[in-house]
Amino acid sequence: MPETGDEVETMDYYSVEGLAMNDMLASAKLEKCRDKPPRYRVVAVTKEGKKVATKCDEEQIARRTLMVISLYMKWSKDVVSEEKATGVAKW
Repeated sequence: MPETGDEVETMDYYSVEGLAMNDMLASAKLEKCRDKPPRYRVVAVTKEGKKVATKCDEEQIARRTLMVISLYMKWSKDVVSEEKATGVAKW
């Protein structure tokens, strides 16, 4: 669980995936919740330093979500760019 004093905003899966798609996440990891039986959640840190997390869920669901988020983080670096378009012909 997060250390005392850490603010973690809970978001749905789609919102965290959206942050990943838009190249707004710095990192993401799986974290065990205190529930019995054990459940897991994805905890991510935005590039602005804000912590966000999904709800606690079954391990398989949380792992699959982390895999998707990790792929979106990787792909977003190729898609999202602050560079201006060059070589574009006038219409």
